[in-house]
Amino acid sequence: MSLISLIASQKIGDDEVAFQELVATYRRPIYNLLLRLSGSVQDAEDLTQEVFLKAFAAYGRFRKDSSCYTWLYRIAVNSFRDHLRRKGDGHLLLYEEPQGGDCVEGQLEQKDLELTVASALLALPIPQRLVVVLHDLLGFSYKEITQIAGVSLGTVKSRLFYGREALRKILSSRSAER
Repeated sequence: MSLISLIASQKIGDDEVAFQELVATYRRPIYNLLLRLSGSVQDAEDLTQEVFLKAFAAYGRFRKDSSCYTWLYRIAVNSFRDHLRRKGDGHLLLYEEPQGGDCVEGQLEQKDLELTVASALLALPIPQRLVVVLHDLLGFSYKEITQIAGVSLGTVKSRLFYGREALRKILSSRSAER
């Protein structure tokens, strides 16, 4: 039995069903975020479990003045930051298996594009990388990112702008090399 299943099976009063739904709904998205940020399947799995352990411990204190997913993503980002402090290292993995499709050539081109973008994202400073991933890849709004990243709206907009500009330059220089 995985640690997440164990957490979800614990009795937490009237909120047991709500917490089980929380784990079922957000385990995969939290894992995907942590995989993109850490670049390691093992680290993403460990960090995902850590996120739900922390969420389980704090669930009774969750004020519900923000959405559950914002609250969980904030815990995930903080767990990733703690992980970086412990390891002194951060990578980003963007690649995910292509969804269906018959054309092997098209899948290979898609994989090549994703790996190219992932490699370019690795060149960004982690604060810019985080904002670009949250906004451009995961679709979070500026307001949600301020809550998740714990920074001001101006900082989010600035990091997004400079992150996109840096990505444009990196991708342009790499395409010129080909």
